Amino acid sequence: MNWNNIRPLQGSQQEGFEELVCQLARNEKIENQNKFIRKGKPDAGVECYWVLENETEIAWQAKYFLTSPNSNQWGQIDESVRTVLDKHPKLKKYYVAIPNDPADARISNQSSMLYRWNSRVEKWNDWAVKKGMEVEFSPWWSSDIIKRLQIPENSGLTYFWFNKEEFSSSWVNG
Repeated sequence: MNWNNIRPLQGSQQEGFEELVCQLARNEKIENQNKFIRKGKPDAGVECYWVLENETEIAWQAKYFLTSPNSNQWGQIDESVRTVLDKHPKLKKYYVAIPNDPADARISNQSSMLYRWNSRVEKWNDWAVKKGMEVEFSPWWSSDIIKRLQIPENSGLTYFWFNKEEFSSSWVNG
């Protein structure tokens, strides 16, 4: 999967990536799902979310960062988290989709992407607790997104978004 080749939407690959994430989120099998909402801009910290039968929410934020996020980009994610915690008080789970798999070299005096992610999650959990919320923060790394693109319910998305043939089980058995 070459994320540099994602189809632009409204002239932007960031917009294309956001829409792909929302299409995958819409197809997620979530227990007690009730209503799916895709947001436009401004988005209050989420691209889309599911409202569950108990009115709690599961939300997605997409960041088209093709390399390990720099300080400014981590700041963008922090701002999205702050905003979603302010605007979505019924939030229970928050996914951040990044088309990159995190490095974890565990080298002395260096902070890997995975280490930075885990440190951020600790900070975000503190922010949530201060608002009386309990939110699970989870990444959708490149590998997670690719896995979802291979699910039969998502058939056709790889071709549409990347103009690449899919080798589905029906194609192989064909």
